[in-house]
Amino acid sequence: MATAIRWVTAALASLRVRTILGKSNWRFASCSDAQVPVRFNVPRIRGPKASRAWFRIWILTMWSAVRLRLRYGFVSVIVGLVAACCLTRGQSAGENQPNPLSDDRQNKQYETAVSQYEHLLATAPDRTPGSALFGVRTQLATALFMLHRYDDSLHALEPVVPANWKSSSHSPSQTASNLVGIPAQAWVVQGLDYLELNRLREAIRSLRQALAVNANSGTARLALGDALARGGQLREALREYQEQVRRAPTLSDPWYKLGLAHSALAGRLAGDAGEKFRDSVVGQQLAAEKLLETGRSLDAARALSRLLRQAPAALQLHADLGAALLGLGYAKSAEGHFRQELLRDPDCPLARLGLAQTAALRGDWDEVLVQLQQLDNLHPRETMLLMDSPPAGVVRQAWTEGKMHASEGFATSRVGAIWKAWLSDSDLVQVAGKGGTAACTKSSPKSSTPAGLWLSQACYRLLRSKLRAKRSLLRAEKIKLAEAEFRLGDYAGALRAAENVLRSDPEQPWGTYWLTKAHSALATDCFVRVGTLNPDSPRVHQMLAKHYAGWADYSKAKTEYLAALRLAPGLPDLHLGLATVYWRTAEWPQAQKELERTLELAPGSAVARYELGNTYVQQRQWDSAVPHLRQALADSSLAFGARLDLSKAESEMGQTRQALEDLLPIASEDKDGEVHFRIAKLYRKLGDSAHAQGALEIFKQLSAAAQRASDSDLDLVESERGKETKQPGW
Repeated sequence: MATAIRWVTAALASLRVRTILGKSNWRFASCSDAQVPVRFNVPRIRGPKASRAWFRIWILTMWSAVRLRLRYGFVSVIVGLVAACCLTRGQSAGENQPNPLSDDRQNKQYETAVSQYEHLLATAPDRTPGSALFGVRTQLATALFMLHRYDDSLHALEPVVPANWKSSSHSPSQTASNLVGIPAQAWVVQGLDYLELNRLREAIRSLRQALAVNANSGTARLALGDALARGGQLREALREYQEQVRRAPTLSDPWYKLGLAHSALAGRLAGDAGEKFRDSVVGQQLAAEKLLETGRSLDAARALSRLLRQAPAALQLHADLGAALLGLGYAKSAEGHFRQELLRDPDCPLARLGLAQTAALRGDWDEVLVQLQQLDNLHPRETMLLMDSPPAGVVRQAWTEGKMHASEGFATSRVGAIWKAWLSDSDLVQVAGKGGTAACTKSSPKSSTPAGLWLSQACYRLLRSKLRAKRSLLRAEKIKLAEAEFRLGDYAGALRAAENVLRSDPEQPWGTYWLTKAHSALATDCFVRVGTLNPDSPRVHQMLAKHYAGWADYSKAKTEYLAALRLAPGLPDLHLGLATVYWRTAEWPQAQKELERTLELAPGSAVARYELGNTYVQQRQWDSAVPHLRQALADSSLAFGARLDLSKAESEMGQTRQALEDLLPIASEDKDGEVHFRIAKLYRKLGDSAHAQGALEIFKQLSAAAQRASDSDLDLVESERGKETKQPGW
């Protein structure tokens, strides 16, 4: 019997469950909607000797079953064990490729396992050891979890986990005595069930208990981090992910989730800074830079223009506003702000790169050369970082349309090669920053230099060494040390230095500023590590693509989606993701191609239908747009945009009455007057002047309210539009 029970335990442990991409996953709602697979860390027999090993186990199984039947009549254990083996067959440890089995086939396997485990429990004799039944119930709960039957999974675990575990009325010693012998996997599955049911407090408690039983459970630690993050405890979640990275540095999942946590903390800190430091220029600037980083150039320009009225001499504001205006296409106005920034901060890299771009648009290649050489000599590391992001859209467009003709001297220079690689989105841009670093011209850079004022890379090194050598630092020195650590690329050191600033002064906006920047940079480093660890995993490339797209870094998102598609060309999610990137960057023919391929693979995708319909509208292909947009109306989350586009297409085709009928249902959702303006135009085309006038009046009311809400921030931005036609030399 002892041999049989040991075999039962070992064979049951061979059931290794995992989630398939797009199925049976939990979502890290606090940090991202990216899907992350679950891995249960239990062993499996695999490799070239697997067949012989399974044959030996089968012989032992038959003999053990005979002994069990003779003593207990427990022959049904064979059926349950075979079901367990079926679930594990064909899976490889650490495999990241999309599982070839369909969802239906997977579900049938799990359902078969559930039936066999339930039969096994129903026919078990009274004298069956409790440890064996615990194992069977744990595996039953596991299979139910994989079928998304979370309540049923919890019910299956009730005899395993004592009822008084759910109550806090018992003493710790009394509770602990009742928990002895419960397998770690039971706690893990229970915690995952609670997490899926959004019962976060119970999930955290169960997952902590799982780690108390088995501190090496990576699944428990990652799920605990997810539960903490979803509950808003991001710093606690970060610690769990950091611990798992320490324990398993070669696995991608811990790095990915650590990156999500850093990114979420950066987002939260930047968002809170706008409220917490309402009267601080630095706090408001941090929030504006967050808008700029995520591609919201117009919102960033509004916020920055307001800040400039409050603090016209503040550092970096002119450079940030110049970048926002250049992103909006206001090149002349952007150049003025870049020049103003350099008057205050001659070493500002963002302003120098901005001037290089505006000079290129004017055809002044001598100035482009000067600015890029200065940038590369003084800030080689920052040059690489800046050129890791795409150029302004107006610059990229001029380059791709052949409107930029570099001088021969510039084109043959080293920085000319860097410039061409950057605009061409070529890997050759990596040569940026490798031309040698200029020596620090200041014999002893002072720590009293204003916070935020740029120094050269060499001067930052000298200043950091000086500050690190001091036993105690003044507040200004602590802030400058955090700045130096960050700008030299030691993001962990910058995070520690920023936390040191906040420990001595929790209300110091510069402490929050550098803490936010450090979390954001560490997130990027984590995602780079993920890609390095799994270069051949389409799932990893997809996760990275979604992250970059969320930060409006569409160039990197496109690269990751293309890499994923080379590895898994038949996955519709990848085609849809790439199509959405093309759609957001107004690359309509490319978006159309990817969306059509998505619908070939997944005809039921409402998002693909809507985006394809909109893509056809953008290309004035009205007949092609209508059927896709009409199908997209079935999805309530897409109906507003779909009706706007559908009505436009029908109106352009002369179907005025149909266009009106499709537009009227969303009139009540009109926020800025756009819908009523279109309704008024359609009524006018139909000759119904009374209804047209009524819709026009509502339009005026709504648009006036929307305009009043934004006028105070828009006035400076709108003034830039007028300057575009007044400045000579363009």
